[in-house]
Formats: sequence, structure tokens, C-alpha cells
Amino acid sequence: MPNSQEEHAGSSRALLIGVSDYAEPGLPGIPAARNNLDALENALSGERGLFRPEDCRVLGRNGEAVDRHAVGRALVTAAREAEELLLVYFAGHGRTDDEDNLHLLLTDAHPERNTYATLPFDQLRNELRKSRAATKVIMLDCCFSGLAAQGMADPHAALLAPFEANRTCTLTSAARTELSYAPPGDRYTAFTAALLSALEQPEALTLDQIHHHVCQELVHSGLQHPQFQTDDTVGNVVLTRGPARKNPPTNPARPSGRQEVRITRDRGPAQRAAVAFSGAVFLACGGLAAYKVPEELLVLPFPAVFLPSGFFLAWSSVRRHPHVLITRSGMELTDRRNRPNVILWKDVAHLGFLKEFPYRNRRAKPRTAEDVLAIRLKAGSPPPAEGTVLRSGPFRDVSLSFLGMGYAGFRVADAGTDLPGFQDAVERVGRLRALSDQELRERDPRLRSLGES
Repeated sequence: MPNSQEEHAGSSRALLIGVSDYAEPGLPGIPAARNNLDALENALSGERGLFRPEDCRVLGRNGEAVDRHAVGRALVTAAREAEELLLVYFAGHGRTDDEDNLHLLLTDAHPERNTYATLPFDQLRNELRKSRAATKVIMLDCCFSGLAAQGMADPHAALLAPFEANRTCTLTSAARTELSYAPPGDRYTAFTAALLSALEQPEALTLDQIHHHVCQELVHSGLQHPQFQTDDTVGNVVLTRGPARKNPPTNPARPSGRQEVRITRDRGPAQRAAVAFSGAVFLACGGLAAYKVPEELLVLPFPAVFLPSGFFLAWSSVRRHPHVLITRSGMELTDRRNRPNVILWKDVAHLGFLKEFPYRNRRAKPRTAEDVLAIRLKAGSPPPAEGTVLRSGPFRDVSLSFLGMGYAGFRVADAGTDLPGFQDAVERVGRLRALSDQELRERDPRLRSLGES
């Protein structure tokens, strides 16, 4: 009896587009794009693939020219025929225009101007929106491809709402301001090599797990930061046959496919119970020492040691620490009195981490903080209100210095974590690339002068 994957194979379509050679001398060729297409076609329509060979269309095979008309015809056909799964992949050059829109460069593209030989991503998105396919997957291996994931992830854009609601997943090779790399001499581009490695795993990985695998290979190598936008149901879709992995490899500091990460120094229930029990024991010992020890032994500091220790442990068992909640939509900071601050990613121009940041503490004494999160807010975004954590809570000292510069920020240590874990949570869950200390100071001369002072 055929399984559900085999039943849906005939109603799925894949369109693979690769541009390895460009007509204009100003656009260097990407020889690895040819190999990308052959290997990806084999992975998707081969023995373990979910697509039949006749349902996997390839444009740009063996370096053939790819024009806008050919892409349009193939895209319209695939979108019309697909009922279960529609996958579109592009490998080539990417470019942005003055309005920060992404353009995919085809064979005859001009090195400096967006002409008829470029494919605006908005046009590709509109065609996919018309498709009745139950699930749509977009994979872009080009520079600035993160603009595609960001645009689809904006829940406040009414224009995108019908598209997002139709089970769509976007996986891009780089962040919105990053280049995508094809290391010289390598058989495949960096992103597609990691993607192929994920598809070749013995167990069928879901899209969430594929993203995790790709990030492991690329982010830690320092090449680029893949972006991922999906919803809970599409993240569980697989692209190959085989037993689906039930327990994907995870690391507490490196979440994969998780919708939120909570960072706090609060103890768990078991630890709280243990501390409370220890406090009770110390209080009991202190009480017994005060009432049962003979008078000649009262010179020993039994009550003075046990009673304060017991009260301290009892207080520690119920004490709450500040915590930070990182989600797909933003970051929430809450102190022990439940005073919140919410920073939405849509209000963030960019963010990063400063190695050192001079500020003045509550006594107006100059201090230097290490490993500071700096969040540049967009013009017109609401600053933190009075009585909130960033103005009067545990993050106040560094934050007040930042707010006057149009930033929000705090010491990473105040959140109860280390820099690598915090940065990884922001990039994986928030889908934002964190800028380095040098990049932040280059963007804002005020920060550069602080680093030189």
C-alpha cells in the first residue's frame, strides 16, 4: 500500500532555477550553481525524494541562459499544477533597489541597473500567492536574500497576510544585508552544500531541522547567517523519504525551530524545594540551639549562624530574578515585580553587541560595561515608558545612557546568561543578524567615539 508521501508525489511540483553564467562582464559567473541544480534535483526527485522526476523542472541546467519569460512560464505552470507541495529554489546573484526590494538577477541582467532581465522577488511571491498548493517552500541562495524572509515575516503588512496564512516557508542563504558565498574551488555554493548535507541525512529531516542543520554548518563558520520564516505546521514538512527524526539534535543555547527562548537565573521547582528545605533545617537548628543548648555553651554562635542562614535560604527559595523572553515577534524584559518592557523586532533598525560601553551608574560615577546589547530603534518607534525595566529596573544603568542616543540596551550579564548563548537566541528565534562591535561603531560615529574615549 502506498504511503501518504507517495500518494502526494504526483500533486507536488519543484522549480529549480540556477544562473551560473552572466552576459555582462561586470557580473562574475557562479560555476557552482550548475552543480547545485544537478545535486538538488537528484536529492528531491531521486530514490528518496518526494518529487517525481517529471515534476521537478530545472532552468539553467549546464549553464543555459535563463530569462524572465522562461521563469514566468515555468513558475505559472508549477503554481497551477501543484496541489500538495510547491517548492521554488533560486541560485545566482541578488541585488536590492533604492526601496530595499530584492531582485533576482537572470542571465542578461545589468551589473548596476534593475532591468527586464531581473526578477523582482515581489513578482515571484505574487505568483506563489495564487497557487492552491497546500504548502509552499521558497529557498533562495543569493546575496541579500534575507529580505525575502523578513518581508514574509511581517505580520503587520496587510498585503502579505493572505500569503502568510497559506502555509509558506522561506529559507534564505543570508541575512538582508549579507552576501552569499560560493568559495572558489568548491563544488557547491556554501548554502546549498549545507542544504544538500541536510537532505542526505539517513533520517528525513523536517524543514525546522534542515534550517538547524544549515545554521550549524554556516553560522559557526562565520560565512553567512541563513534566515528562516515559517509557521508551526509547515516547519514539520519533510522533503525526502525515510523515518522522520523524532528528537532533533538540540542545544539549550542553540534553539532550533523553537518559537521562544526564556533566559533567567530563576531556579527550577526542584531547586527551589531543595533550598526551602535547607532553610527550614537551618531555622530548626537555630531554634534548638537557642532553647536547648546549655547556658555554658551559648557562647558558641549557634543561633547567630543558623538563624540568619535559615532566613536567607528561605528568602532565596522564593526570590524572583529578572528574565528575558525572546520570541519571533520581539523581546520582553521583566523584573521581579513583573514590570515589563517589550521591544518589537519591527521597531528595530539593527542590533548588535558592544564589547565595552562607558556609562554612569546611579551615583553618577563613570563605569564601563562589557558585552552590552545595543538595539537601534527606528525613527518614530516608542521609547520605553516611565516605570518600566529599562528606565527604573535592573537594566536601568546602561539603558538610560543608551536611550538618549536612540538605542535600547543592557548588559548581557544582567539577563543571567553569556554573550554566545544570548546572541544565538536572538539570531535563531528573532531571525535578526547581530552586528559585531566594529560594525556597530562604523554605522554610528557616536559609538565609535565612545570606543576611543
